[in-house]
Amino acid sequence: MESKDIEVNMLHQYKVSLIRYEKWRHGTLIATELQQLALRWYGVEELRMILEQIGFIDVVVYADFNPDQTPSRSDQKFVFGATRGIPSK
Repeated sequence: MESKDIEVNMLHQYKVSLIRYEKWRHGTLIATELQQLALRWYGVEELRMILEQIGFIDVVVYADFNPDQTPSRSDQKFVFGATRGIPSK
């Protein structure tokens, strides 16, 4: 697999990559596939607000799979927990 970024937009928070997959058998290339992959990213507070806007409640964010650890560095893994809100009648 080989990946190449073909578009990065920091303002609108997305990038598009072109991914090339190759299938080899006994040293011979037998198939190639190209695929575009679009990725969008959100900040912690943006994602929290989106979850709340679509009806989740009690949204919590913690770091590195530890519910007692608040995110404080960009190299951490962020975990979101939330409860689905009960629709009002």
